[in-house]
Amino acid sequence: MRRGDRHISAAMDGVESTADIPPGGRADGVAFYPIILGLVTEALSTNSADAVNAPACRFSSFVALETLASLVRPEYSGAALFEPSAFAEILGLWYRLILTEPAEIQSALLQTIVSLIKYRHPATLRKYVTSRSR
Repeated sequence: MRRGDRHISAAMDGVESTADIPPGGRADGVAFYPIILGLVTEALSTNSADAVNAPACRFSSFVALETLASLVRPEYSGAALFEPSAFAEILGLWYRLILTEPAEIQSALLQTIVSLIKYRHPATLRKYVTSRSR
């Protein structure tokens, strides 16, 4: 996902061929984005509640945060990430993780936040604002 593999985009869109995927991704994100985002959110929420110090839970949290860092890329999320309910859910989860998780998880979370900032450059935000104002 980090490399922008078109095969992953095709799978997340539920299509067989990469020819059906536009070069920059769809404006509204891939078809299964809400489902995958929900699974990642659930994994992060459940892991910390179960056992903060268990190695398996920490590994699962790292994988979920790495996935989330890729999901914030425009070719996967499109404008869906900035829908008020989705963005509020992500921010609430990040806030809780920063307050409750150990330093290793907090460090991985900061990398996810940096990924959001990196891939949400002004041109992408303008495209979102323009599409929302129509």
